[in-house]
Amino acid sequence: MFWSMVLPFKITFYLFLSIVILVTIFKPFFNWSRTKSFVISFFMTIVLFIPSCTGIQIIVDNYRFGEFKYNDYTEIKDLRIKYNLPQKATEITIYKSNPIYYAKYKISKVDLDLYVDSLWIDENQSLSIRDKADKIVIKDNFNYQFKDTSWSVAQNIIILDGPISSNGAGSTYYFDHINNMAYQYTCYW
Repeated sequence: MFWSMVLPFKITFYLFLSIVILVTIFKPFFNWSRTKSFVISFFMTIVLFIPSCTGIQIIVDNYRFGEFKYNDYTEIKDLRIKYNLPQKATEITIYKSNPIYYAKYKISKVDLDLYVDSLWIDENQSLSIRDKADKIVIKDNFNYQFKDTSWSVAQNIIILDGPISSNGAGSTYYFDHINNMAYQYTCYW
């Protein structure tokens, strides 16, 4: 849940730790005692920590969230995405936010079914729990689910539910059988 704040926190912490150490070491430039240099820089760090952490998070989020395109699965470096994405996916578009990502990719229905079945097995859940019958989703429901993206479908599509992990993470897969295109909605912590 708080994973997106860890990197900005670490960057801010080590940045301010370096500043406190440098100010304390190079105290002659300020004509202060070492103790005074440490105390002043330490209290400035405490006061500025949250605003600085917020600013760093805004900068970092611009690089790690948004829309990304990949030719195939091997190009993806984010493990949170790779964990719930079929390896046979091609022409991948990811729209990533916190703590959700949407994916759109080409894959056959057989490969997607095999992948979803493997997820159920990996989660040590019985395949009998998984509803094997193709369920049709009305296109308006799909368009609402993917409203944060610019994606829409012209016809009703098939839905496949993935298992829910013990930490609450899970995926729902939508399959457009006319275009062999899968759409995925994934939440993770």
